[in-house]
Amino acid sequence: MSKDMFIKESPEERKQMLEDNCYNKEEMDFTREYNSDDLEKLKHEYSQDMIFLAKKQEDLDQIKKDFKGDMDPIKLEAGTKLRGIRSRNKEVCETVYAFDDQKNKIMEFYDLEGKMVYSRPLTQNERQLQLKAINNETETN
Repeated sequence: MSKDMFIKESPEERKQMLEDNCYNKEEMDFTREYNSDDLEKLKHEYSQDMIFLAKKQEDLDQIKKDFKGDMDPIKLEAGTKLRGIRSRNKEVCETVYAFDDQKNKIMEFYDLEGKMVYSRPLTQNERQLQLKAINNETETN
């Protein structure tokens, strides 16, 4: 048999001839090549869909950006609060007062409440400063 049957007949006649001469008739999924008009129509519809989707994606990206802009400060504040809850402390920035303990060779820092908030070893310059003060004191006596 050939690949094409009753091609010269009109579509209505072809259908009738196919039905009259077939062994059996059944439904089946198969592929059919598009004709040029249908293919051009499909390409046009596809391009319209892609333009629409690109616009919607831009809208979605802007909404996400706005939403993220609203959420970021809240997330940052929540993170700070969570760290405070976990550590039971809060981070502050305020004036502290440094006192040198030359005997133990440490510098201690106190807040306005008089509580020591930090200590560290004296630096070389801080130790020398005390020596200068001692020298000045002995020279004046």
